[in-house]
Amino acid sequence: MRLLHWTWRIAVGGLAALGLVVVLAAIGGAVAWTIWRPGTVAVPERAVVVLDLGQPLAEAPASPLDLLLGRGGRTLRATLDGIDRAAADERVAGLLLALGGGAPGSLAQAQELRDALSRLRARGKFVVAFGQGFDESGGLSGYLLASEADEIWLQPSGLVGMSGAAFEAPFAKRALGRIGVVADISRRKDFKSGADMLTEDAMTAANREQLQALATAWAGQAATSIAARRGTTAASVRALMDRAPLLADEALAARLVDRLGYRDEAQDAARSRAGAGAKTIAFGRYLAAPAPEAEPAARIALIHAVGPIVPGRSERAPTTRERVVAADRLAAAIESAAASKRIAAIILRIDSPGGSYAASDAIWHAVSQARRKGKPVIASMGRVAASGGYFVAMAADKIVAQPATITGSIGVFAGKVVLADLWRQIDVDWGLVKEGDAAAMWSQNRPFSTAERARLDRFLDRVYDDFTAKAAAGRGMSREAMERAAQGRIWSGADALSLRLVDALGGLDVAQQLARAALKLPEDAAVAMVDWPRPRSPTSQAIDLIAGGSQDEPAGIDALGAAADDIAAIADAAALLQPLLRPLAAMAEGLETSGPGGDGALLARPPSQAPQR
Repeated sequence: MRLLHWTWRIAVGGLAALGLVVVLAAIGGAVAWTIWRPGTVAVPERAVVVLDLGQPLAEAPASPLDLLLGRGGRTLRATLDGIDRAAADERVAGLLLALGGGAPGSLAQAQELRDALSRLRARGKFVVAFGQGFDESGGLSGYLLASEADEIWLQPSGLVGMSGAAFEAPFAKRALGRIGVVADISRRKDFKSGADMLTEDAMTAANREQLQALATAWAGQAATSIAARRGTTAASVRALMDRAPLLADEALAARLVDRLGYRDEAQDAARSRAGAGAKTIAFGRYLAAPAPEAEPAARIALIHAVGPIVPGRSERAPTTRERVVAADRLAAAIESAAASKRIAAIILRIDSPGGSYAASDAIWHAVSQARRKGKPVIASMGRVAASGGYFVAMAADKIVAQPATITGSIGVFAGKVVLADLWRQIDVDWGLVKEGDAAAMWSQNRPFSTAERARLDRFLDRVYDDFTAKAAAGRGMSREAMERAAQGRIWSGADALSLRLVDALGGLDVAQQLARAALKLPEDAAVAMVDWPRPRSPTSQAIDLIAGGSQDEPAGIDALGAAADDIAAIADAAALLQPLLRPLAAMAEGLETSGPGGDGALLARPPSQAPQR
């Protein structure tokens, strides 16, 4: 009867959650259709588009369920498309860029947005930037983005905090040692610093070297770009960075801003610049307005690889629910795009620090197979494409990165945390029974034996050799040249270009240009980027889950695994219905009879010990 009770409760909760999703989807769709249905949003004949960028933009679209539950937001790609659309729209005179006091995203993201604003200005449109402050908590991305504007307004109470670039890292080896915890980890090679927090007392010379080079590159890139737009020198901008944060009147005197005032005043100035009768329209409403559509010469699949790379199909980490790159799911998306007659090329957009070696290799293979089938693949790197993030890119026809993209880290590490001394300190003894010399190799209760370490080292050598060999082959480089660029070291995108790890600097627009070239299309040929696989509605996802799959997903168990993240979202939605579920739960309690119970066994599982790129 206990089984019947829980079966009943799960069924009731599942049906209620499914009902909630359907209702929310219907309500959300009705509201969106009523407010923003095609033809209801009118763009003024003389318009200033107001773009608020106070927060980082998402790299990849949120799932429909996430959107219904208030997760996710506007994507970088949608914002870039909207700016380019405004650049070509005769009704749009200019754009008001509104920034908060914090950073609007990474430096690489700011560079990509800045390039889009530059394209808009090249079409004869103006940009006015307003900020309550710029990078008030430090950093460079906010003011770098604002500096592309024709006129910069700063609130009189605001700061310009463009203070340069800095990296801090904790090192817990001694602290862990005090409680009997030792990290037994090996790496290939010296610059591979992912586990240094556990294995080192302080920053290593190699890690300090690569981080200093990255900080110098970022500060130099920002200073050069700002100086070019503000009519000064990079050295002068660097000197102002050393004085930051600057008060509003100091920033005005230094010609970092043009006017001090409030948002309404900046908005009035933008309308005045646009001419008589000009009106403002919010960026979101502008995107919802009907847009002219030309038949594209080709359709390009845009496939996102955002987050740590892991095996399997679930796109959410099981504990944190953060987005991950699920290798089986991403490889299937690449394979289906390669097989589709509607898709002419693939752009693989990467924003990943790496992860599982085997999972990265599976994605690399899918990219290689797509190219063998004649489908051009262009890799476009966002904030970071390091380690496994670079591994999945290196089989592409071309690789594009922003100057500030964290790139490379061609290396590997693996190991375990040993708790033997901790158990002794708290008087916990463990017993071990095994069959096989390596059966307890990954036990956290003892360090590696000599033979086990030899196995680990042999495997790490094999992984590093495979990584560098595939990288050299993909980039058309000798193994010696690749070894100089590898060694686990991270590079800025600009440095990676000089090392031939990437082919061009830029963002999605440059990736599109390279795709056109691969397809032998004119530079001005219209292409359509299609999110792939096509997003599905919450209702269709639920129906597919119940039915056991869809045309894009395998049936049965695989479909359930692929929808694990959506199941969690449905569970979150079900929590909203708890007051309604309580009477049903009470009714279910009546089905339970008394009987002997049992305590569940809590099994402690060590973390995955798979080698990490």
